[in-house]
Amino acid sequence: MHRLCEDLNEAQKEAVLHEDGPLLVVAGAGSGKTRVITRRIARLVASGIPEWRLLGLTFTNKAAREMAERVEDLVPGARVRLSTFHSACARFLRIHAPRIGFTKEYTIYDTTDRDRLLKSLCRDLSISPREVRPSVLGARISRLKNEGVWPHDFAPDPFAPFDEFVGRVYGPYMETLRSMNAMDFDDLLLRFLHLLDEEEDVRRELGGRFLHILVDEFQDTNRIQYEIVKRLAAVHGNLCVVGDPDQSIYRFRGAEVGNILSFPEDWPGTRVLKLERNYRSTANILSFAQRVIACNRLRHEKVLLPVLDEGEPVRLHRAEDAEAEARWVRGRVLELLDRRVDPGRIAVFYRARFLSRGLETIFRRGGIPFQLVGDLGFFERKEVKDLLSFLKVCVNPRDLLSFERVLNVPPRGIGKVSAERLRAAAARAGLGPAEFLRRGEAPEDAPKRAREGMRALGGILREAGEASWRSVAETLEVFLDRTSYIEEVCRTGGPEDADREENVGELLRDARRFDEECEARRGRTGEEEIHPVAGYLAQVSLLTDAEEETGGGEGRIQLMTVHAAKGLEFDHVFVIGLEEGIFPHGRSIEEPEGLEEERRLFYVAATRARKSLHLSLAERRTSFEGGSRWTDPSRFLIEGGIDCGADPETPRGAEDPAEEDLGGGWGEAPEPFFHDPDSAPEFRKGERVRHASFGLGKILKVRGRGARAKVEVLFPSGVRTLLLEYANLQRVEEV
Repeated sequence: MHRLCEDLNEAQKEAVLHEDGPLLVVAGAGSGKTRVITRRIARLVASGIPEWRLLGLTFTNKAAREMAERVEDLVPGARVRLSTFHSACARFLRIHAPRIGFTKEYTIYDTTDRDRLLKSLCRDLSISPREVRPSVLGARISRLKNEGVWPHDFAPDPFAPFDEFVGRVYGPYMETLRSMNAMDFDDLLLRFLHLLDEEEDVRRELGGRFLHILVDEFQDTNRIQYEIVKRLAAVHGNLCVVGDPDQSIYRFRGAEVGNILSFPEDWPGTRVLKLERNYRSTANILSFAQRVIACNRLRHEKVLLPVLDEGEPVRLHRAEDAEAEARWVRGRVLELLDRRVDPGRIAVFYRARFLSRGLETIFRRGGIPFQLVGDLGFFERKEVKDLLSFLKVCVNPRDLLSFERVLNVPPRGIGKVSAERLRAAAARAGLGPAEFLRRGEAPEDAPKRAREGMRALGGILREAGEASWRSVAETLEVFLDRTSYIEEVCRTGGPEDADREENVGELLRDARRFDEECEARRGRTGEEEIHPVAGYLAQVSLLTDAEEETGGGEGRIQLMTVHAAKGLEFDHVFVIGLEEGIFPHGRSIEEPEGLEEERRLFYVAATRARKSLHLSLAERRTSFEGGSRWTDPSRFLIEGGIDCGADPETPRGAEDPAEEDLGGGWGEAPEPFFHDPDSAPEFRKGERVRHASFGLGKILKVRGRGARAKVEVLFPSGVRTLLLEYANLQRVEEV
């Protein structure tokens, strides 16, 4: 027993040695959470409790395997049941499935199976895909199940037309699953909870079998998971949960932070232990992260105490635009590599996946090895590959692979049989399928809807083919304007919808940049550029090839979303895109609970860093439509105490009395521009202005009113404090 506790601090030791009764371990970031839960399991086994009477639950198979390996290292030969919630419920249901009308050989349907079944049911119920997409129905039904709502409990909102479709489909969907002896992933939890509630002997048996139940990452549990745990632990109350409400970031999956916040009230007599010693990050990183998370209301108060020294200060870089931001990240990464830092110990995080495109491109060009963690490369994502395939068909109609990818995307009623008839008709005419359609032809033996879809595609290919000689962006816009691609493919009702639509927007922005570069080259050289779309596809192909040359996952810079970073740690972390509307995400700003989760997400990002934390934002980003917009710094920067007025890496403009009094002019004091204070124009924070000496700038702060007002303006040379009476600032309209 002494060996299990000898390297633990006092709070960790108390958690490991706790005897019976409910225990809540509030484990701050980097405080040794996994060590505590595995040591506690090992201690229980070492104290004589049979391993088969312990149940450990977590959220990923990887985490379950790691915990099991650690326990076996501590207690050789131990085989404690450590698994995910879904795996544990599936195993118990295999034993007791006949109790709820299934056989032990039931099938588990994944999301794709679920949506295919819903599509079939919608057809049987005369619900058109144009009215509602099956995947949208599936996402809503999934959420209902995770909230514990059965078909007979569902009450459609009379003012929400979508609810009518859910009400019509949910019941038949569940009945069809049962008739097919199948359950979807959500059923594993919902039906197991139903089993525990309806079959008292099963509940007593399982509750009595497991003398101790331990739950890792408890802040990520949803309502059904917590109810299952309550049923199993009700017999003895020996429930140990470990987690951190400040790291609850999966609300979109149904996670309820209230589960961990209300735990002491749900379980009277709960012992609450806080792990507050942080072994991962330097003091500067921790103090910054804590200032941010302290703004949240829904949390257990705790203070992370650094074991490491002060370390480097947290720095912010304000880039002119997204490209400049990517170049800055590259420069700092190269500095770290020059210091012989292992690339695998460097990570770049972003809130939205589309932000990775600029990084991918500039890293490839610079020969910097990188890996996209838990994600495809930008040009390998489905929506991007769909659009690139369309471009390929425009350039090369004989490219059958690309043609087959876009033939029925978005859906045009062209099934496998119709596609075969198209190929046969085109072959008889001595043409490829794309060429056949571009001539306005369609196979006469295909169904009417398929023929209409083919002719529509042929018209799009003709129009896009003409546009492809002028502009890459214009060619893409033909496809997006003439089809329902965004509505059909990017708006499915799933949590990845926003990312898909943003990826389409990022591809359009990249195409426009390429078009501008082509135009600039023509202006400089006077030479005619090659076919724009062909040139763009060649560039993309080279970038894709370069990615394949980067090799395996070791020794590469890690690029990932913040969600993917959960549970990881790196020596040096970059967090980019720290602007209002991106991080925090625009969908969450007006919703208090959503904003708190965004703040927790930022806290997770910051506390992944061991030695240095680098933050960046772009002062201007290109919008989806192609125009540019000025951005505001993320509120999280201000909450963390970062001065967002100027880039600390560039000299800050002096704010001496002369500059303030004279409006930044030189020499003797000039005459005031506004003798009547009320005649001075009013300026607002965020407006773009021009000054005769300092050039273009952006207003950061306004103090006072009229001509006597003072403004802080960010210019290329730094931040200047100016008196409007003398500054003669000119308002500049955004472009």
